[in-house]
Amino acid sequence: MKKISLLAAAVSMALTGCGSDDSNSSPTPTPTPTPTPQFTITAIDGYLNNAEVYIGDNCDSFVGRTNSSGQLTLELTDEIVDQKVCIKAIANETIDMTRGVVVDEFTLAAPSVPESADEPVVVSPMTNLVVEQIEHAEENGAEMTQEEAEQAVVESFNTNDDVVYTSEDIFGDYVAVAEGEGEEAEKAKAVNVVGETLVDNDDVLDVEEQLNVVSDISQETSDIIADETQELSDDYSPIVHTGENGYQGIETNHRPSVNLEFSQPEGFELGESVSYDLSALFSDQDTSDVLTYSVDAQDKAGALIEGSTLTITPTEAGDHIVLAYASDGVSRSYPLFIEVETLTPNTAPVLNEKNTVQSDLDTLNLTATQSVDERVSINDLFIDADNDELTYAVTDLTGNGLSINADNESAELHIIGTPEQEGTFTFNVTANDGHHPSVSATLNLDVSEAPNTIPVLNEREQQRIADELTELNLQVGKAVNSNISLDQLFSDDDTLTLTAQNTIEGVSTIMHGTTLSLIGTPTTQGNADLDISADDGVHDLVLAEFDVPVAEEDSSEPTDPVVPAPTPRFEEKHFIGGEWRMGEIGEDEHDLEMGWASLMKDQDQHYFCWEKSKDIKTPEELAELELPENKTLVIDPNSEHCWPIEIQSDGTLLGDGETYTPVYTSENNGDYQIVYELEGGLYWLDSTQDLPFSAMLPVPDMDQTFYQSIDWENDSDVALRLRSANFTVNQQNIYAADVTKSGIFTARELEAYDDDLLPMVWTGTWEISTSDDGKELLTYKGMNFADYEQQYMRQFNDGELRILVAQHGDEDGEKVDIVLESPDESLLRSINAVWDPSSTQPKPTPTLPEILDPSLLDGKTFYMTEYGSSTGDGESLEHSVVWCDAVKFEDGIYYWNKRNPSNHTTCPTDADLIESGTYTIDGENSVMVVQAGIYSTIYTVIGDASDLSSGALSVIAHGSRKTHFTDKSAVEERLNAQSSSNNQTENTFDFYLPTEQEYVSQVGQVSIRLTNNRAIIEFENAMNGDAVTCETLEDHFENFWLSDGADASYWWGWGSNQCFDDAMGNASIIFPHNLTLNPNSVYSFIGRSDSRYQESVKYNTRWDSTLVN
Repeated sequence: MKKISLLAAAVSMALTGCGSDDSNSSPTPTPTPTPTPQFTITAIDGYLNNAEVYIGDNCDSFVGRTNSSGQLTLELTDEIVDQKVCIKAIANETIDMTRGVVVDEFTLAAPSVPESADEPVVVSPMTNLVVEQIEHAEENGAEMTQEEAEQAVVESFNTNDDVVYTSEDIFGDYVAVAEGEGEEAEKAKAVNVVGETLVDNDDVLDVEEQLNVVSDISQETSDIIADETQELSDDYSPIVHTGENGYQGIETNHRPSVNLEFSQPEGFELGESVSYDLSALFSDQDTSDVLTYSVDAQDKAGALIEGSTLTITPTEAGDHIVLAYASDGVSRSYPLFIEVETLTPNTAPVLNEKNTVQSDLDTLNLTATQSVDERVSINDLFIDADNDELTYAVTDLTGNGLSINADNESAELHIIGTPEQEGTFTFNVTANDGHHPSVSATLNLDVSEAPNTIPVLNEREQQRIADELTELNLQVGKAVNSNISLDQLFSDDDTLTLTAQNTIEGVSTIMHGTTLSLIGTPTTQGNADLDISADDGVHDLVLAEFDVPVAEEDSSEPTDPVVPAPTPRFEEKHFIGGEWRMGEIGEDEHDLEMGWASLMKDQDQHYFCWEKSKDIKTPEELAELELPENKTLVIDPNSEHCWPIEIQSDGTLLGDGETYTPVYTSENNGDYQIVYELEGGLYWLDSTQDLPFSAMLPVPDMDQTFYQSIDWENDSDVALRLRSANFTVNQQNIYAADVTKSGIFTARELEAYDDDLLPMVWTGTWEISTSDDGKELLTYKGMNFADYEQQYMRQFNDGELRILVAQHGDEDGEKVDIVLESPDESLLRSINAVWDPSSTQPKPTPTLPEILDPSLLDGKTFYMTEYGSSTGDGESLEHSVVWCDAVKFEDGIYYWNKRNPSNHTTCPTDADLIESGTYTIDGENSVMVVQAGIYSTIYTVIGDASDLSSGALSVIAHGSRKTHFTDKSAVEERLNAQSSSNNQTENTFDFYLPTEQEYVSQVGQVSIRLTNNRAIIEFENAMNGDAVTCETLEDHFENFWLSDGADASYWWGWGSNQCFDDAMGNASIIFPHNLTLNPNSVYSFIGRSDSRYQESVKYNTRWDSTLVN
C-alpha cells in the first residue's frame, strides 16, 4: 500500500494542472481570546481533495471544500451538533489523491457531527453505508439506530475468525493505517478495496446488496491475510456482477499497475515532442485483459493518446504535469505521473519597475458613490525582451461596484462603475507572451470617502405627519398624550438628531429617538407652530414646519356618555336553514370555539342549531373544520343539536332562558352575516356557503386608520381594549422587479386599561406577504413586542366590519386571537357597549393613601424585587422566579436595566442601565409621567418606605405596588436568604402587610422557611398592629408558589386547611411542594397580589439541606 502514498504525492504536485489547489479549503479562523472549539472532517475514498462539504439533516448547508489531505476544519457550534455530514465529489474537479481525477460524481455521508471537538469526523463509503441503512429503515416505516447500522457493517467484515475487524478499523482513517506494516495495514488495504468497490457500484447496489458485497470481498481478502504464505496485492480490484435479480457475486480482478521503473524525461525545447508507449509502462496481473489508456493534463501540456502511444507537445515553456491511466475495462489504474520541462530561448515578460500605471491610477481620485468611466494605459507595465505581443487580463478584483477590464487592442485598463465604499482595493493584471506562463502585477485603486450630503426632507411624510397632527383635534382644556413616528421624515446616511420646538401653550413636545411625544393640556386656541429640525453634525439644520390647530374650549356642560341601543335585529328573513359557519370572537387560552350552525324554521317554530367542531389553538387548524369528521351538525327539529328559539320584539332571540343580542347584521346576495352577544361572549354567524373557515381574504388598502376590539385578558376590571392603528405605505421604487406592500404604523389604545398606566402607544413596520396560491398575510414587527400576524377571515358589508385571525409569538404560547376590525370607531364602540357594558361605565375613584411628591424619584437610582420568567438573554424559564430590577430617573431620561441571569441573586450595575424613554413631573396631579413606547406608565409615590430601608419609597407603577430601594444590599438580602436560618433575621424581612381597611397597609414581617417537602410563609404583624388573618390574605393575594425556574409547586388553597391563624394575630401558609432540592440551589417564594395597592411576596432562599424545625 506504500504505492498509494507515492501516487498521492504525485497527484498533489499535479493539482494546478487539474483545475484545483489547496486554496479551496476553508481559511483558518483568526484566533480569538476564547476560541470556539474546532473539529476536522476527513473525506475518504482515497483522500478527496476539492470536494464539497455539506451539513444538515438534508445536507443542504454548504460549509466549504476539502484540502489536499481530504480535510476541512470547522468551528463546532451547537447549531450543527448531531447534523448529518455529506461529501460531494465533483466530476473533473475533485481529486482522489489515490486514484486521480474523479470521473463520475458521487456523494458520501456520515451520520452526525460529534458533540466534542476531540471526536474527528471521517466520511467514507463505510460511514455512508451506515447512513443508507438508517434511511432505508426509515423509508420502510422501521427504526434503526446508528449503533445497530454500524454493527451490521462490522459483522459483514468479520467473515474469518483469524482476521477480526473492529469499528475503529472500518470507520476510522484506514487510508493512513494502510501506509504501515503488518496485519493492521493489510486489513486497512482490504477496507480500502471494499470502499472503492462500493463507490464504483453505488448506482447498481441497494443497501442489502452492499452488505453482501462487503461480506464477499472481506471473505476473499481475509483468507489471503490469514494465510502467511500470501500477500494482498495493492492492485486487487474485484468485479461486481449484477443482473435482473440484483447482485450475483464478485469476481477476482486486478487493476492495471504502473511500472515503477519509469524514469522522468529530461527537458527539451519548446516545439519538440516526447512520446511514450504506454503498453510498456503499464502491466496487468490478469494477462487476458485488454488495456485502454487515458490522460489528464493541462491544455498547454499538449498531451494526446493514439492507441497506446502518448505524445506530449507543450505549447508553452515551463513545467507541465501529465497523469496517464490504464484501464482493463472494469477498473482504472492509479495514475502514472509524468513531469515535462519545456525550454525555450524566448524570455518571459517581466514587471517594469519604472512603470507609471499605479501613479496614473492614483490620479483618478475616485470617490465612493460617484460614477467613473476612465482608461489607463498599461503599455509600460511589463517589458518583453523578445517584443512578443502581450495578452492582458484582470484577475482577483475585489468587488466594490467597479468593473475593470483589459482592452488588448489599446493596451488599456477600462475602469467603469460606481464605487460603493471607500478604501483601498487591489486587483492583478496578468500578461502572457504566448510562450511562458502569465506574469502578474498587483495594483491598487484608492477610493476616498463619499461627500457628506445634507439631510433630505421627505415631503410626503411631512404631509402625513401634518394630517396626524390635525387628527389629534387639540382643544383648549382637553389633555393630550400622543406619540407620532418621525422615522421617515428625513433621510440621510448620517445618524440624525431630531429636535422639536413648538408654540402650543400648555403642551410639551419631547423627542425620544425618532418618536415625537406631545404631552399636556392646551391653554390657548388658534394655530400654533411646531418645528422639527434634523442635525447631521455636519451641515446646517434642516427644518420641517407644521401648523397645529388648537380649537377653543368646549363650554358646554359635560354629560355622561350615552350609548345608543343596538339597532341590529334578528329577523324572520334570517331563518333560511342550511349550514352556517360560526365562531367565537376574542382571546382564550386555547379555547376558541368554532363549528357549524343554522337558523331554521319548521312550521311556525324557529330553531337555533349549533355543534362545536373543535377549539381552535392555531390558524392552521381552521382548514380542519371543513373536513367531514368535523361537520357532524344535524339540522332537524328533533336533533340534539337544535333547540327552539323566539324572536323578541326588540330583535333579540330568547331560548332556554338565554338572550341572544345582535350587535351587527349585514346581507350579501341572499346570505346573512350576524354578530351577537350571549352570556358575555361574542360570536359571529355567516351563511355564505363558498367561503371556508380557512379563507384568507385580501388585505385592505393600508394607507388609512383602522380600529380593533380585542378581548385581552388581564388582572384589571376591563376585559376589552379598543385600539387604533394608523398605517403609512412605503414609497415603491419604480424600477423594482417585485413590488412589496409594506410601511410603518403607529398604534395606540384609545383608553388606558389600568388607572396607573397611560394608554399604550407603539410603532413598528408592517408587511404583506403573498403565498403561492395568492393568499395574503399581514405581519407587524416592532422592537418591543413579538411579531404579530393577521389574516382576514371574514369581511362584512364591503369591509365595514372584518373578522381577523391573529397570532403573536411570545411566552404565552403563541395564542390565537379572533379580532374585530373596522374603519368606523363608533361601530366598534357600539359593539363593545353590549359585549362588555363595563367599558362604557365611569370607573370609581379609589381612596388612595396619601400621595407624596413625585420629585422624590428624580435624580435617583432605585432597586426592586420582581418576579418573571424572562432571563434577559432572549430565553425564558418555564416558571417565574424572583429577580432584582433597577430604574433610574436623571435629567428627564428614563433608564431601565437590561436583565441578565445573574440578577436572580444580585442587582444590576450602572452599566446595565439603558436609556428606555423620557419622563416629566406632573405637579398638578402629583405623578411622574414616563414615555417609553409600549412601556409608558405613571409613577405614583404612595408612601415613605424608610421603615424597610433608609431612602426607600412605596411606588405604584406598571399597575402594581413595589418598594423602590436606594440601597441595593437591602434587595440582595431578600434574594439570598439561607434555608437553615430557622427564624433568624436572614429569613425574616420587614414588609407592608394588608389590613381590613382597603388601600391601608401596616408594617410587619414576612418569614420564609423551606423543608424537603414543605414551603412555609409566615405573616407577622407589628407590635400593637392589626391582626393578620387568612381572610385578609385571601382578599389581597391570588396564589403562592415555590419555583426554581424549571419546576414549580403552586398553591391555590384558600378555604383549605393550609392557611393558619394564631392567637397572636399572625397567619401562616404551609403548602407541600414536589421540587427536588439541590444543595446551594436557589428557590423563589412568590405570593402574587391581585391588588395594585398590595405588594407581592418576592423572596429567594438558598437550600443548604439543613433541616428546619
